[in-house]
Amino acid sequence: VSTQSTGHPPPPISTDVCSSCMHSSWCLNVNVFGCGVDNQHGLHLQSFLFRNSKTSGFSVFDPKSPLHCAGPRHVVNGGILGTVIDCHGCSLSCAYRVDSWHVTARLDVRYRRPTPMRPFVLFGVVHEESARRDRVAISVLSPMKTISADALWQAAEECEGDAVKLASALGVEFKETCAGDVYTVGVGKEWTENSNPKL
Repeated sequence: VSTQSTGHPPPPISTDVCSSCMHSSWCLNVNVFGCGVDNQHGLHLQSFLFRNSKTSGFSVFDPKSPLHCAGPRHVVNGGILGTVIDCHGCSLSCAYRVDSWHVTARLDVRYRRPTPMRPFVLFGVVHEESARRDRVAISVLSPMKTISADALWQAAEECEGDAVKLASALGVEFKETCAGDVYTVGVGKEWTENSNPKL
């Protein structure tokens, strides 16, 4: 299940730790730029739930230059960060709701410091706000030295969203470079089946 836009083989994810890919059942015909499997030019972000959790999960993204960089080529573009936060949040919301399609109603992103152009981790937690609405809190954690995407996957799946455990497992400091809240709302099937849904 690759987070890379280059079609690399999937990192080793154990099924007893993570759910199956949350996109596989409903994303096959979706052209979402951030996580759509049909979008050849998309980011192909994949999100997974932690063991025994219905509300929290993780992803790893490996940015590539020059496609994902800002003006300075050693920094990730803010729009790319906003996109992966948005897609990870919607994925966790859809996984939590299971039988409904949730879309972004509002996105708040807080850029705390530049995010280096190297693989980073996203942690997310779903907070139910009403029968149709969720708020998903997302944290982007960047290692202070380059760690391979595969190593990040393996450590992230074991740490259950604990940043201290993640840093300890890899022996490297992590910093939260940005954070976001994805507010989602459930919509009807016409949004996935109709090219002209009611607005």
